[in-house]
Amino acid sequence: MDKLKKYRQRAILLGISAVLIFLLGFTNTGRLSLHVLDRFLLDVTQPVQTGLASLGQGLGQGATSLVHLPKLYRENKALEKEVAALADENRKLNQIIGQTDYLRAASELKKSTDYKLVEARVIGKDPSNYFSNFEINRGKKDGVKKDATVLLGVDDPQGIIAQGLVGRVVDVGDNWAKVTAIINENQSVAFKNIRNQEGGILAGKSGDLLWGYSYDDAADIVPGDRLISSGVGDLYKGDVYLGTVDKVKRDEEKMIQEISLKPAVNFKKIYQVFVVVD
Repeated sequence: MDKLKKYRQRAILLGISAVLIFLLGFTNTGRLSLHVLDRFLLDVTQPVQTGLASLGQGLGQGATSLVHLPKLYRENKALEKEVAALADENRKLNQIIGQTDYLRAASELKKSTDYKLVEARVIGKDPSNYFSNFEINRGKKDGVKKDATVLLGVDDPQGIIAQGLVGRVVDVGDNWAKVTAIINENQSVAFKNIRNQEGGILAGKSGDLLWGYSYDDAADIVPGDRLISSGVGDLYKGDVYLGTVDKVKRDEEKMIQEISLKPAVNFKKIYQVFVVVD
C-alpha cells in the first residue's frame, strides 16, 4: 500500500514535470516565431518609413521656403530697382563725359567769335551715316534766316578751339530749320590756305572727305595745311575753319591740282550747332 502511494506520487511529479517542459518549449518556439515576424515586418516597412520621413522633412523645408517667399520677392524687387538706378546714373555719367569736349569747345567758341550766335539742337536727319542733311529746333522766331552759316566749335591741329564750318540753312520755319552740310554732294565752298593764302574750291563727296582743286595748278598746298573759308560768293561767312589737307595730286591732263580735305567737324556726330544770326 505504501509502495503504491509512493509510485502514484512519483507519477504525478513526472506528469507535472512533463507539462512544465512542454510549456517551456512552446514558449521558446513562440518567441522565436515572433522574432522572425518582427524582422519581416521591419524589412517591409523600413523603406516606407524612410520615404515618409524624407517626405515629411521635404514638406517641412518647403513650408519654410513658402513662409520666406514674400520677403525674398520684396528683396529681389528692391535689388532690381537699385540696379536700374545705378544703370541710369552710369548712362548719365557717360553722357556727361561724352559731352565734355563739346561743352568745352562751345564755351570757347562763344567767347572768341565775333558773330551773334543762336545755339540749336539737332532734332532730325537723313537716313545716311553722316549728318549731310538735318533739322534743328530753331527758326524765324529765333532770328534764323535762310542761307545762314552754321558753325560748331572744333579743335584745330594746334589745340586751339576754332569756328568749324558745318553748312548753311536751306529752309526755315517759325520753330525749325533745315541745314545742308558742306559734305553734301550739292554743296561747294571757296577756301584759302592759312599758311600762304592760296585759294581754291572744295565740294562735298560721298564719305567724310571734301574734294576740290586750287585756282593755281602750281599752288603751294601740301598735306597738313589748314584751310579756311574765303567768303567768296557770300555763301558762307569768311575765315571759318574747314579742316586739314589730306592729299594733293596734280592732274596733268586737266592741268589742275586736286585736293582732298579732312573736315574739322565730325559729320558722324552732330547733336548741337550754332547758327549765325547777325
